[in-house]
Amino acid sequence: MKLFVICFIFALFLLPTTVQAAPPIGLVVNGEVLQNLPMNPVIRQDRMLVPARAVFESLGASVEWQAAERAVYIQHNDQDVIVTIGQRTLMVNGLPIEMPIPAQIINYNTMIPVGAVATNLGFEVDFRDRTVFVDSFMMADEPEFEELLPENFPPSHFLTEEEEVEYYENDYYFEAYDDKIGDEDIEPAPADVIPLPYTPGIPGFVAPIGQIIPARDMSTERIPYANFPTATVFHVGVPTEPGLQMFYIVAASPISGVERLLLEDNRLAIDILNSTTVLSGALAIPPHLAASGIRVSQFTDSITRVVFDLESGTEFVIGISPDRMIITLTVMQQNLTDINFEAGEHYDEIVLSGVRPSALRVQPSTGRLFFFISNMQSDLAFDTPVEGNFATNLSLSALSAHALVLDVAINPFTAHMILQTGPDETTIRLFPATYRNVFYDFEARTLRIPRVEGFSIDPAMVPRSDMYHQRQFILWLPDISEHIGFGEMLVGDTLLRSLTIAHAPNSTQLIFNGNQIFTLDLQEDENYYIIRVLHPRERYPRIVIIDPGHGGRDPGAVRAGIRESDLNLNVTRKLLQLIEADGVIRAYTTRNSDVHLGETSAECLRARANFGNHIGDMFVSIHFNAANNTNAHGIETYYRESGLDAFRTLTSRRLADIMHRNKLTMLGSNDRNVRSANFAVLRYSTIPAVLLELGFMSNQAELARINTAEFQWMAAHAIYSAMLEAFAWVPERQ
Repeated sequence: MKLFVICFIFALFLLPTTVQAAPPIGLVVNGEVLQNLPMNPVIRQDRMLVPARAVFESLGASVEWQAAERAVYIQHNDQDVIVTIGQRTLMVNGLPIEMPIPAQIINYNTMIPVGAVATNLGFEVDFRDRTVFVDSFMMADEPEFEELLPENFPPSHFLTEEEEVEYYENDYYFEAYDDKIGDEDIEPAPADVIPLPYTPGIPGFVAPIGQIIPARDMSTERIPYANFPTATVFHVGVPTEPGLQMFYIVAASPISGVERLLLEDNRLAIDILNSTTVLSGALAIPPHLAASGIRVSQFTDSITRVVFDLESGTEFVIGISPDRMIITLTVMQQNLTDINFEAGEHYDEIVLSGVRPSALRVQPSTGRLFFFISNMQSDLAFDTPVEGNFATNLSLSALSAHALVLDVAINPFTAHMILQTGPDETTIRLFPATYRNVFYDFEARTLRIPRVEGFSIDPAMVPRSDMYHQRQFILWLPDISEHIGFGEMLVGDTLLRSLTIAHAPNSTQLIFNGNQIFTLDLQEDENYYIIRVLHPRERYPRIVIIDPGHGGRDPGAVRAGIRESDLNLNVTRKLLQLIEADGVIRAYTTRNSDVHLGETSAECLRARANFGNHIGDMFVSIHFNAANNTNAHGIETYYRESGLDAFRTLTSRRLADIMHRNKLTMLGSNDRNVRSANFAVLRYSTIPAVLLELGFMSNQAELARINTAEFQWMAAHAIYSAMLEAFAWVPERQ
C-alpha cells in the first residue's frame, strides 16, 4: 500500500501541468484604450516601459527616431525631451535628469520609461489593475483642494488653446506681416498662427540688451528646507488690482523646499521641491500685472516648476506662509504721478513723484540721458523744451505696458546723480562734470585710475556689458564717485571716442563709447586700476562672426507663418550658448534681434561682410532654403573662391567642406552638396566665409522638423563642431 501511494504521487509530478499566463498590460491614453500596439507595455526592474511612438503621438506630441544617435526626440508644447537607448540620463529642454532605468529596444520596438518621460512632457501617469493610464494634466476640481483656499483668494484661469491664441494676439503681440515691403514671395500669416513678440522702441535710439532691464530678487533670506511628505500644488493665484501685487502658489500640504532661478531675459522659475502638481499650461494674465505670463509644469517626478515672465526691472520678494502651504511672490507696482523741472544756479533738478531710485536705470548717450523707469504705471506723456543750465528738453513716453523712458537732452560736460528725496520721490540732479583722477594714455590706449584704499579689482567679478552693436562697453564698479567724480572725458583715438563716468545708487559706471568695435582688459598694480582698450584681435586668439541672415523688414522665406529670419536667429542663439559655455572661441553676431542692417538691401549685405572683415577670423552666415519645387529637401553649403586663398591655410572651400561634413553627420539630412556661389556676403568678405542652408522651408515635412528646438540644437552643435575643427587650420595669434 505504501509503495502504491509513493508511485501515485510520483506519477502526479509526471503529468503535464498548465500555467495560467498573466494577462497583457493594458494602455489607456486620455480615456481611450490603445489597440493594435506594436508591443504591449512591459515591466523591467519594477518600472513600466511603453512603446514610445504609439503612446506620445496619441497624446499629440511629435516623436522622431534618430538612428545615428539611437535616441528618441519627443516634443510637446514647450517641452523638449531626448531619450537615448541604454542611458539613464533624460535630456529635458537641454537639462539632464536621471531616470530609474534606461530606455531599451525590445523585439525591435523602442520602449521607454513612461513615468519619467511623460511627467516631464506635462502628462499624468497612473498604473492600476494591470493598466497604464496616461492623461493630459487638467485643472484640479477636487472639492478637497478648493476647500483649502482662503476666502476671497485671488482667482486663476488656465487658457484653452483657442483662448491662448486670442489672448496673445489681442494683448501682447502684434501681427508681424501687415507692413512687409514688396516681396512677392512673402506669404501672409495664417489666422491661427500666434505672431511674433513686439517690443516698442525709441525713435533714433537702440537700447542695450534688447531694452530688457534685469529683474531683481529683493528677498532678504532663503526659505529653509524642511522634510515633509510629498505636497500637491493645486492652485496659482494672480492679483486682480494694480499697486501691491502678490502672486500665490498653493499646495494641499506643507512644502518641503523652494528654489528660484532668475534668467537674463527676466524669466523667474520657482521650483517647489518634493511636490507634484495637478496643473499644467499657461494662466490668463490681466494686462496690468508685472508678469506677462505664468506657466506651470511637472518639471521632474518630484519638482513642480512655476515660471513667471517678469516685466523689465521688476523687483520682487519670495516668501512662504507660516504653515508652509502658500508661496508668495510679491511685487510693488509704482505709480509715476508727476514730473517737475527746476533750474537752479548750480544745477538742474528733475523731480519724479511716486518713484523710488531702484526703479531707474540710466543709459547715457551723446547729448542725451535715457532714464528707463521700470515696474511703473502712469498716464503721463510729454515732449517739451526746458530752459535749464544743463537740460534743454524733456520727453516721457511708454517703453512697454509696464515701463517708461524719460529722454533728457543735455549740454556737453553735464554729469548726473540720482537721489532719493522722499519715501516715493526721486530727484535727478544735473550739474557740471567733475571727473578727476582719471588718466588716459593715448599711445598705450590705457586708462589708469589711482587705487582706492580697501577696494581691489577682481577682473572676473566686475559686472560688465559688452554692447558691441552699439560700440559701447560698460563696467559697474562699487561707488568710488568721491574719488573720480562724474562726467564725460573726450578721448577721440582710433578705438575710443569718450569715457562717461556716471553715478547710480551704490555704484559707479564706467561707460566706454567707441568709434568701432573694441573690448577691454582689466588689471591692477600697486598704484593703479588699469583698463586697456583693445581691438578684439589683440585679445582673442580665435574670433568667429555669426551672421543670422535677413531680419527686420526682410524676413527671408516665409512659410506657414514661420519666418526664415527668426529660424536663423534661433539657431544663432543656441550656437552662442555652446560657444560661450566652452570659452575656446570668441563669437560676435551681425545682429542679435529682429533688425535690418541698412537702408537698402545692398547696404545691409555689405555691412554684414564688413562687420566680419574688421574683427573676425571666419564668417558663417546661417540661412534656411525655399524653392518652387516643394519636394526639394536637404542641406547645402556655399562658398566663393578668393585670390586671398593662396595666402592662408583655411580657405573658404575648406571651411565649407568642414561645415558640410559636420552638418551631414549631425543632422542626417539629404546631401545637396557644397556649392560655389557669388552671394554678396561671400563676395564682400575678405576672411574665409560660408553660407549655410540648413533645410527647405518649402518642404512641409522638412519645415516641421527644422521648426523644432531639437533640430536647431543639433544644427548648432554641428556648426560649433565644424568651427572647432576649422580653427585647427588657422594659426593662433600670439
